[in-house]
Amino acid sequence: MAKFCNYCGTQLSDDAAFCPNCGSNVASAAPQASAPAESTPAQTVDSSSYSSSSTASAVAPKEGGNNKNLIIGVCAAVAAVVVIFFIISSIVSGFGYKGPIKKYFTAINKEDGKKYMKAIPKFVSDAADKDAGDYEDYLKDLKDLMDVGKDPKISYDIIDKIEKTDDELENYEKSINKKYKKQLDDDVEVSAGYEVLLKLTVKGSKRSKKDFTSVTVLKIDGDWYFMD
Repeated sequence: MAKFCNYCGTQLSDDAAFCPNCGSNVASAAPQASAPAESTPAQTVDSSSYSSSSTASAVAPKEGGNNKNLIIGVCAAVAAVVVIFFIISSIVSGFGYKGPIKKYFTAINKEDGKKYMKAIPKFVSDAADKDAGDYEDYLKDLKDLMDVGKDPKISYDIIDKIEKTDDELENYEKSINKKYKKQLDDDVEVSAGYEVLLKLTVKGSKRSKKDFTSVTVLKIDGDWYFMD
């Protein structure tokens, strides 16, 4: 039977003591196995148990991942609520300090007494004892004084605004609470305010004219109002 080197596999002569290829001592080496070892039978895998256990472990997230996802979800929900709150607040308050200015000039152009009353605080109209009809007459007279012809229309551009200081806001608050005490159930809070510089353009049937003016808007009890 042919003899082979146990180290490099080179075929050897029957009386060889050393491998001519790698030089290994083959005389004292253990005889080469004549037959391959019997292979171990493959183990049978219970597919049902594999599917249930391995799939569950692969799909189920770790406990730490669950907590992280929960925190992210809660933060996202809180952020969404905050955004919605500010949107609703802006709508309710008339889109900030610009809201009452827009209502005021829209009321003049349309001679709309109800719109005018929305631009100013309720305690002002209560103190003047005026309703929407009274303000419509006032707006008509105001348009006649513009002296530009029939059906004058006012447009405006906001040029700049100056924020009221804390001291100014406190003075407004004290003045309002004192002047309109009879019309108020409780003292009001003036939390913000601006002096707004406007560029006015008045167009009528005869001519048009431009002018500059400043108006005061205050945030009273959370809502913005035009203070005439």
